[in-house]
Amino acid sequence: MGHNPGRHQTVALVVSVVIVAVGACLRVYVLGSITPRFFFFEFTLLTLTMLIVGGRNSVAGATLGVVVITIGNELTRYLASPEVETLDFVFRPGLSRLFLGLAMIGFMILRPTGLLIDWEPDVSLLNRRRRKDAAPPAFSHTSVGTDGPRTLEAAELVVQFGGFRALDGATLTIDRSEITGIIGPNGAGKTTLLNALTGVVDTNSGNAHLGEVAITGLST
Repeated sequence: MGHNPGRHQTVALVVSVVIVAVGACLRVYVLGSITPRFFFFEFTLLTLTMLIVGGRNSVAGATLGVVVITIGNELTRYLASPEVETLDFVFRPGLSRLFLGLAMIGFMILRPTGLLIDWEPDVSLLNRRRRKDAAPPAFSHTSVGTDGPRTLEAAELVVQFGGFRALDGATLTIDRSEITGIIGPNGAGKTTLLNALTGVVDTNSGNAHLGEVAITGLST
């Protein structure tokens, strides 16, 4: 979009390195020693499987993936151990790796977006609260004529999808007697503006009024 992402990528990389370094130090402290086997591909496979299974587009999905894969990994490791003698003819020491591989391939083919896709509990609760607190419209549907709201006004509308800001302070005023067109290149935010006015997408800030009635946050 014309912005250099180098700074944000560098910040993200540094934050990731710090988190991983702290986790690695704590892991070594618990184990008491570290050996070359910890640097094999196995842990990379484990991390990727957690993200793919839970859903790499949300924090909640990544967290759920950690829980699900950790339980499955420990369960298969137990089933492959000598303690389960009755199943020795079926389960072997490589069962954990087989489980991780099948989980990764299965989700990539059948559900590539993961268990939770991009669902976040805090965003869901906030949207539900907005819909609950939003006052019902004080007008009924009428055709354009001498009755009904006179103007449609929007002020400083902001709509952001993750790190992409589709609308940044959009403002307009449309009188009932006008025919107004919205023009701009692909990606300028024309459809997003219409969706924000009609309730298809939620706005991050700003407000819109149809006559005297605030329509921001109302259902479609």
